Amino acid sequence: MERYTARQVNRALAQEQLLRRLDQGEDFVRLCQELGLSLSRNYLSFLRRRYREGGATWEALIDHRQGHAYKLTPERRAWLCQRKREDRTLTQQELAGLFAEEFQESLSQNQVSQVLRTEGGACPGGPHHRVEREPAGYTERAGVFFLQAAAGQMGLLDTVTQVILEKQAAYQGPDRGLCHHRPETILRRLVHLLWLPRFDLERPYHLRWVRPRGLGLLAGAGSTLGYSALEHFLGDLEALRVARPVGEALAQRYLQVWPVPAQGGIFYLDNRRKVRYSGYPTAAGKISASDRILGATTQLFIHDAAGHGLYMHSGPADDRMTRTLLPLVQHFVTLIGRERVHSIVADQEMRSVVLFRDLEAWGMRFVTIGRTPTPAQEAAFAVEGLFLPYLRAPQSREITHWVAHAHTLLQDRPRGLSFPAEVTLVLDCRAGLPGRLIPILHNWRNSPGPVELLHTVYGGHWEGQERVFRDMCACQNLDAHYGQKKVAGPNRRCQRQRQAGQRQQQAQAKRLATARRKVEDYTQRLADWEEEDRRQRATTQQEVQALRQASRAAATAKQREKLLVQAERRAAQGRMQQLRQQQKQRRWKAQQRAWERKLTEPPAPSKLVLPLPSAEEAPPFYDFDLEKDDLMTYLRMAGENAHRFVQEHYFAGTFLEKVDEETMVRVIYHQPGWVQQRPSSLQIQLQGYRDPKMQAAVVQACHRVNQAQVQLPSGHRLHMEVRTKILEL
Repeated sequence: MERYTARQVNRALAQEQLLRRLDQGEDFVRLCQELGLSLSRNYLSFLRRRYREGGATWEALIDHRQGHAYKLTPERRAWLCQRKREDRTLTQQELAGLFAEEFQESLSQNQVSQVLRTEGGACPGGPHHRVEREPAGYTERAGVFFLQAAAGQMGLLDTVTQVILEKQAAYQGPDRGLCHHRPETILRRLVHLLWLPRFDLERPYHLRWVRPRGLGLLAGAGSTLGYSALEHFLGDLEALRVARPVGEALAQRYLQVWPVPAQGGIFYLDNRRKVRYSGYPTAAGKISASDRILGATTQLFIHDAAGHGLYMHSGPADDRMTRTLLPLVQHFVTLIGRERVHSIVADQEMRSVVLFRDLEAWGMRFVTIGRTPTPAQEAAFAVEGLFLPYLRAPQSREITHWVAHAHTLLQDRPRGLSFPAEVTLVLDCRAGLPGRLIPILHNWRNSPGPVELLHTVYGGHWEGQERVFRDMCACQNLDAHYGQKKVAGPNRRCQRQRQAGQRQQQAQAKRLATARRKVEDYTQRLADWEEEDRRQRATTQQEVQALRQASRAAATAKQREKLLVQAERRAAQGRMQQLRQQQKQRRWKAQQRAWERKLTEPPAPSKLVLPLPSAEEAPPFYDFDLEKDDLMTYLRMAGENAHRFVQEHYFAGTFLEKVDEETMVRVIYHQPGWVQQRPSSLQIQLQGYRDPKMQAAVVQACHRVNQAQVQLPSGHRLHMEVRTKILEL
């Protein structure tokens, strides 16, 4: 054992344990995760053969590979890049010779080329390089520099880079390439990841086929990084777990750019499902667009009143909003400060009595929409005053909507909970009377303002959030995946089925206990009735006999007749009472037999409790590690906010301030131009426009960018202008 390293021995022992436990029927994926092995199923046959031919001992599984010497230290990699920058004419063969003279170590040309590509020191060239036909410095999407200027002025890239550097300093895991990156290297890679969608690239993988020159210019270099560099960088960020810190830092940065009012802001919350296809059992949820149940993840987004995306949360598709939404709101409020939040406005995902009670107890105001009530449910609304005119038709000026304030008591009967909610009732009469009621639920108690205020607040959800999603989906694929890892977890499907089975068992036991109690109750009632019936019969007979004896002893015929009539009447009353008691007896016996049948008859198929596997016997179930997706979603939100900043600041006061994002992409961001690098600045000249109004708007935007003195990742100051002629060269 002394001739083997501890790593070799531990790996061989783990592989031996894997083979033995696989023979016992355990799951391959779960065993690999437990033992820390990274193996494929195709490797198992080779491993079994080695184990069998070596005498079924762990020594047969020893890995005898010795590895390679580590030549390319960070200092030597930096030396190679520096020599290449000093003399761009040096070839890979010449650089390998210089490296051998300097460090007495040999390198291949492929190793030199890989170092230059990874560190950003490579120049365009090689057998597959295509010479540009456009004039020097020409790029097809020079208008994207407006977005880069907005990101620089907002401080987005600096914020993300600072978070990554802090996580880099605190990282204690295995050595990774990111641990040796300089801040400018990290910044350059972040620029690539941030603006990929603006060049019609959904994922870094698409850089295998096309490398837009403009993406490299945005990052401050002459060439665009390749797929391998960005994919490794994204994997390193996943290892550092930077997604949540990046999201928190960006949320605070957004609120510095767009501060909330002094009395607190209104924030909108919405969710969407992101489909994930997998051959393994994973969490599934309903996809609204297709109305199907598919494997997916749930994403919750928080926007401010103006539609700027601030924060998000992702989780499995089977997450319940009652368990997810409140912790998200609490974390967001704690992150930005309680005094900054006035109300949370959400769509139907917040419609829960449990959430209403929790938010009320936490002192948080909320606004959401209720279900359209049926005519029978409309009586539950206690309307204050009268319905007032609210909205009119734009053409005919007829009143189409009426509004009133009301109260109602919301109930969650399965949990036995209730909540007294304030309601703004909107009566939609566009389809004719009596109209359709739209209840807006909230807890703004005794709040001043017009009665239609809450409907206006809720209606802002469509402009402040839904429109943003619509604009983003037209220009960015929010359903793109950036890599996922399966994580074995408890089988929540079996857990829910087991809990449902337990509830059914409890309900069945409760029904049987109720049936037994009812049978005993009716048995006792019948026994008491028989005793009471005998007593009443005896009493009636005694009274009738006494009246008849009194009639015989009567002095006159009139008294005798009166007593006989009373005797007959009392006898008739006794017979009527006996008939009623017999009817009650038959009814009780029928009910007793019904309850006895419930004790003996088998349960209905819908109520039959099937045997379910225990937690140890449940089939494997997997969740997804969403670190990469979360990080890229935060970058997509940052790119969208940069677009909003461009419209609100650079194109403010022009007709382009309110157009949709697809129009901005077509007429501004995809506008070609020329790039010229000077010692201290980067000059961007956009091609001119035929439309004078468009030309004036872009000239004004360029002037505002130049006034902002934006510094690019390369250290150059950005200067933008528009040429006066459309094809001026």
